[in-house]
Amino acid sequence: MRRDLLPLLACPDCRGGLVMEGADEAAVVQSGTLKCTACGNVFPIEEGIPRLLPKGKIEGRSR
Repeated sequence: MRRDLLPLLACPDCRGGLVMEGADEAAVVQSGTLKCTACGNVFPIEEGIPRLLPKGKIEGRSR
C-alpha cells in the first residue's frame, strides 16, 4: 500500500481516521496494521493490501 493513500482511507465501521502501526518507513508498505483513531479497530496490511473488512464480514464468507 502506498503510504500517501492513508489520508483517503477510513474505518469501515465508524468512518474514523486510520493510523499506520508496525510498518517500516518505506513509501510502499508491505505489512503492518491500520488502527482506527475513533473506535480502536485494527486492520492488517498483507502483501501491500489493506484488509478493511468490517468485523464479522470475514467469517461466513462464501466463495
